[in-house]
Amino acid sequence: AGWRFDAARHPGLAALPADHKHAWCSDPSVVVATGAHPADTFLQEVHVKYRCGAAGQASAFYVVLYNDRFKASVYEIWHLSVVALHRLDVQGLVGQVEREGCGITLHPTGADRDKVRRVRALTSHPGELSADLPNGEAELAPSNLTEVPVRYS
Repeated sequence: AGWRFDAARHPGLAALPADHKHAWCSDPSVVVATGAHPADTFLQEVHVKYRCGAAGQASAFYVVLYNDRFKASVYEIWHLSVVALHRLDVQGLVGQVEREGCGITLHPTGADRDKVRRVRALTSHPGELSADLPNGEAELAPSNLTEVPVRYS
């Protein structure tokens, strides 16, 4: 599984000037590469590929960008933090209308399953999918199932 930085949300972080930069990462399990931007020849992209662990697992590493291939002149140093989240893919047919929506049933797991936890539902397309939660949060009680209603917009 790979990961691609969302340049639309962080425009200054993913695009580098046209002079070719070289990258190095402090974690040997992370793959970092630089390449030409497909649409703009004056920009350069940084690609970071990292395999996330189980939900809730956090890790951090450094990416160093150099001005030369000998890695003698530092351009920038980035400290990246990655927190793995639960993910649920929802599919539908084009033109399908679902006024009732659906529900996602959550059950506490892991080391914190005996504690009350607060969770939020996030979506990559908020204009198309939303969770009907008061204050945007739900409470996961120990040993209980919690239904999170989801609606298609």
